[in-house]
This record gives sequence, structure tokens and C-alpha cells, in this order.
Amino acid sequence: MAATRGDVDVSQGKQPVRILVVDDDPTMREMIAGYLAEHNITAILANGGQEMARLLSTEPSLVILDLRLGQEDGLDLLREIRSLSG
Repeated sequence: MAATRGDVDVSQGKQPVRILVVDDDPTMREMIAGYLAEHNITAILANGGQEMARLLSTEPSLVILDLRLGQEDGLDLLREIRSLSG
């Protein structure tokens, strides 16, 4: 039987799921990270666009993005992600 992590197959050299959580509210980031950790999913945390841009190089499986990021517009950051994903 293949080793699994949550519902994700991690056998045969497949990389585990990593989710990038972008939110300016530290409580919300930690709440989401805690939930994901309970399900054996790695959360990568960013508090804004600059951190998000740096962490995108880790090639996350999914991005959870707050659309209201203080001074930044989450939709602009989404456009940036889409332009980088080709």
C-alpha cells in the first residue's frame, strides 16, 4: 500500500502538497496553517505581496490569497501569480 499524507499520495518520490497562505492577519494565517497541519499538509505563510513573490519560487501546490491585504490589492497579486504561471 502506498504511503499517504492526508488524501495525498506521497509515495514514489512525489512531492508533498504545500499550500501558500497569503494574509495580512497573523491570526487568520495561523488558523489556516493549524487546520492544514492537522491534515498533514504543509503551509507556507506570507503576510503580503513581497513575501508571496519570494515564496512562489517554492512552487506551492495551491495559493490561498486574501483579497484585502491592507495597502495591497489581492486581485493585483492574483494577476501577478497568473502571469508567472504561464
